[in-house]
Amino acid sequence: MEIKNLIKRYYILLLAIIISIFQIYYFSNFIVDDAYITYRYSKNFVEGKGLVFNEGERVEGITNFLYSILISFG
Repeated sequence: MEIKNLIKRYYILLLAIIISIFQIYYFSNFIVDDAYITYRYSKNFVEGKGLVFNEGERVEGITNFLYSILISFG
């Protein structure tokens, strides 16, 4: 019985590895642009344009206000 449980665990582990590899392959082209948006807001804030993405546009599009302010000090 011990051997059957061990083999069963190996099959579950193998299945988890295969699923993980499939997900890495499937989502490898996914681009997260939130960091770019944060850096752009911080850059404009440091340059004196305010917390805006584009100069002259007053749209709140930031998702992490405190992190943007902290980056601005750097």
